[in-house]
Amino acid sequence: MGLTRYFASLVTVLSILLVSCGGSGGSQLTQQLQGQPFTVTPLLQAPLLMPGSSMQLPISVLQFPGTTGTVNVTISGPSGITVTPNSFSVTASAGQPTVTLTAANPLASGVYTYTVTSTDGNMTISSIIAVDIVQPPPSAAPLQANILYSFGAQEGSPQGPLIADSTGNLYGVAGEEVFKLSNSNGGWQESVLYTFPNGPLPLGSLAIDASGNLYGVTVSGGSMGPGCAPTCGTVYELSPTATGWQLTVLYSFLGGADGYEPGAGVILDQAGNIYGTTEYGGYLNGPCISGGCGTVFTLTPSRGGWKHTVIYNFQGTTQGFTPNSTLVRDAQGNLYGTTLGGSVVSTALGGNATCEGGCGTVFELTNSGGTWQEETIYSFGGIGTDGVEPAGVVMDSAGNLYGVSGGGFSNMQCGGSGGNVFELSPSGGSWNITQLYYFLGCNLGAPPTSLILDDAGNLYGTAAGGLSACGPNGGCGVVFKLAENTQQWDITEADDFPGGAGGYGASYVTLVGGKLYGVTAGGGASNSGTVFEITP
Repeated sequence: MGLTRYFASLVTVLSILLVSCGGSGGSQLTQQLQGQPFTVTPLLQAPLLMPGSSMQLPISVLQFPGTTGTVNVTISGPSGITVTPNSFSVTASAGQPTVTLTAANPLASGVYTYTVTSTDGNMTISSIIAVDIVQPPPSAAPLQANILYSFGAQEGSPQGPLIADSTGNLYGVAGEEVFKLSNSNGGWQESVLYTFPNGPLPLGSLAIDASGNLYGVTVSGGSMGPGCAPTCGTVYELSPTATGWQLTVLYSFLGGADGYEPGAGVILDQAGNIYGTTEYGGYLNGPCISGGCGTVFTLTPSRGGWKHTVIYNFQGTTQGFTPNSTLVRDAQGNLYGTTLGGSVVSTALGGNATCEGGCGTVFELTNSGGTWQEETIYSFGGIGTDGVEPAGVVMDSAGNLYGVSGGGFSNMQCGGSGGNVFELSPSGGSWNITQLYYFLGCNLGAPPTSLILDDAGNLYGTAAGGLSACGPNGGCGVVFKLAENTQQWDITEADDFPGGAGGYGASYVTLVGGKLYGVTAGGGASNSGTVFEITP
């Protein structure tokens, strides 16, 4: 995939309230302000440009009944970006005025801030336009996906990432089954380890222990409970025996305070304890009054069985709700993850007030003396800034977190916001976010859906979109490599899935022995998905 682009990303989520007072005193001014009689609003999307190019920014003028007048607008700021015209007058009958933003070439990377001053003679209001200049990246070298296995129509599509054992065998879930792919004499053979009867649906990431036992979750099955449809989900273990794989249900969720729908999967610590999340249940107030905000739980071996403990109940609002990713555990035993919602909706430049209940969070859980404490280490602001709905994090050896989110800056020609790759770095008791890469959509892929990290610090992931056409939703999916050079992070290698027998909808990748292994949700011989291999 050729990446002949990059951009000066313009944050223009900007609403200027302009009032024509008519000289009739403070009471009328107060009344008009409360009614918002006059607004001037630049285009709400955050367009992307490359240095040396220009873009036109339409300005919408809206005047409410009973107000008249002319508003004078001036745009001022540094010389790196030329605004034409930088001074003009606006009325309700003037149509839709347009300014042109032109970035100098060359122009150093960074954020260039401009002040928009608007006045009607009685009131003056200022707002900000910020233009972020990023240098063009090199073209990406092609990656080539090799299809190892196509799922049959009776099996169903793969529903989570692959994991590997110490000999390189791959394991995953698809439809109602848990499967294994073994490499023998240069070929890959699939075997079904277990098929769940009567509807329990395995999802998310499996975990494997040193003895080769597998652990996972189903989002249905087990007990019936309030809010569950109709059953609440389970945590299970699959153990290899001389006669096949044996299933043991370790815990059945009840749908109340213990949560339900543990769809993200589980992880293990060195002692064999299991950690996971439920999307719902737990705290039943605030924005979660109908189904609960979700939980973090642990299962610990106890007297020949397993003890279930809720170690955190999400509270909604600033504490987040609906955890949506497999947890990450650091060397100190702290846990990290993401939520789809929660946090205070940002009112900063680019904030998106359409995130109902907040745009998502990254959280940390710390165990102190047997009590777990939650800290929201980052709250997402919405489309046009840092994105929405983060989809999990990975951690490097220094304790930095990397992840992906939707939203972000927009490419007007590609139908909306492309999504971000971000880094969160601990510093002095807080966390600092850095946006590493903004996806442009179109043939470049968007939004990103998953991310992993190699030992050299390179990032690999998957994104929707891409070059090939897969129906009304556009491209068939992309696998990408993101590497850091002296100035910025760039996509240096990429693969666009062709659809059909070549697969579409790549959703996860796993790095095993220097190669990428992943799954597609569709395509293949029976259009039920595939397992693929890529050599970076």
